[in-house]
Amino acid sequence: MNINGCPNLEEIIANHNNLTGLEVKDLTPAKLKTLDLHNNQLTTRDLSALTPLVNLETLDLGKDNQVEQINRGLYNQFTGSLQALANYTKLKKLNISATDINHGLEYLPESLEEFYCDAYGTITEVKAIEKSLATHGTFAVNDNQLKAVKK
Repeated sequence: MNINGCPNLEEIIANHNNLTGLEVKDLTPAKLKTLDLHNNQLTTRDLSALTPLVNLETLDLGKDNQVEQINRGLYNQFTGSLQALANYTKLKKLNISATDINHGLEYLPESLEEFYCDAYGTITEVKAIEKSLATHGTFAVNDNQLKAVKK
């Protein structure tokens, strides 16, 4: 999908579209507040391309519990660390369920209110984060649970 010539764009909601790529030109990164790419098939990439989007409030890169599709590699294949989100001081909701992001909880911003990272028992690497959170007894961002992980 190509998005061109939209400098005032505040939301990209492109979920459930089987997208394998996304190219955005002439976007003012500071204006974008929502990026929802949920349930697509974006090819392998890390989060570094998203670093300029520091004013995001919602970032949804996840997949629903569709184990058969996930096991066939039909999911957003974001990889690596959450470090690219370190300066996202306005981020309230993050979904990385069924991705290959596998570390970097310490970089999540204090502003985060909702965090989803379910591996659904599949081949995805997010299970490393899921396992780390499980040792703290919850997957929700509440009761300072993420603060305990960050220490």
